[in-house]
Amino acid sequence: MNVTFSGKTVIVTGAAHGFGRAISRAFAERGAQVWACDVIDDELRETERLCRATGGVCYSVELERGRRACIPPAAPVNLPSII
Repeated sequence: MNVTFSGKTVIVTGAAHGFGRAISRAFAERGAQVWACDVIDDELRETERLCRATGGVCYSVELERGRRACIPPAAPVNLPSII
């Protein structure tokens, strides 16, 4: 099955490693714009690098513990309105 996510934006939390990293890479490889989020900044940057290495679009966003939403104002959606 050939599934594409071109023109779609996804937000992946827990993207610094494990399943979150794998999900980020899979979406990026299939054309989605990925916003990879986690509290572990250095590993999150590696996720961003891996996604971009496949030709995907990925932005890494370090979240702060205890804050409701930390996505920058340039994000394609208004997270506080959907959380």
